[in-house]
Amino acid sequence: MSTPATVPAFLRRWEINITTGMDSEGNAQTITATSDGFGPNALRATFDIWQPGYQAFWVGDIVIYNFDVQTSKIVLQEGMFVTISAGYENGGQYGLIFAGNIFQSFVVRENVTDFKTVLHCIQGRPQLVKNLINFAMDGPVSQTDFANNAIAASSQQAGKLSLKYLDGLSQKTLPRGKVEFTDPWPFLDQFADDNNQVWFYDMDGKANVTDFNSPSPDAIVYTPQTGLVGTPEQT
Repeated sequence: MSTPATVPAFLRRWEINITTGMDSEGNAQTITATSDGFGPNALRATFDIWQPGYQAFWVGDIVIYNFDVQTSKIVLQEGMFVTISAGYENGGQYGLIFAGNIFQSFVVRENVTDFKTVLHCIQGRPQLVKNLINFAMDGPVSQTDFANNAIAASSQQAGKLSLKYLDGLSQKTLPRGKVEFTDPWPFLDQFADDNNQVWFYDMDGKANVTDFNSPSPDAIVYTPQTGLVGTPEQT
């Protein structure tokens, strides 16, 4: 008689955390929806995470069913920070899959009994758009020092941006000082073009500059052992 094989990845597990803005006393509140509360009273939620490569925002569309009225009022505000962790109950394949800010939110009545709170979230918009770089640096200066110091000079503390991975930059040294007065998005466009590179944005709030054939060292390698939620699709 054969012994039944155990299935390490079976029950789905997820957790959504929404961190509100500061109240009048400077305190923030975290609202959590989780799959841990199995049973008739557990919240139902769906989420669709779109993580494109190169010069694009990461987008998360989240739907949470039957939040109470007071909670829905709290989360219906632009800019609140949202994280989604997902994976499986068994096997240890669980972790953060999205972190970003609410861009748009609303409540929809789906049928007679169910209401759903819809959150459209974007990662990267506060960091890359309207996050002014006001920077001046004396020459001579290397490409690496110039890029790191310029990005570090971005003004918005809540959306602070930094460079994580630089590869294949030109070795030329700028002989004179340099001044930048622009947003990070056009700066990164110009900087990557000057070095015949491309740039992309990571979920951890950091930008990367490299070529198409040199991914960052911690890039995900897709193998049957990674236990990904969903199936990678060729695009």
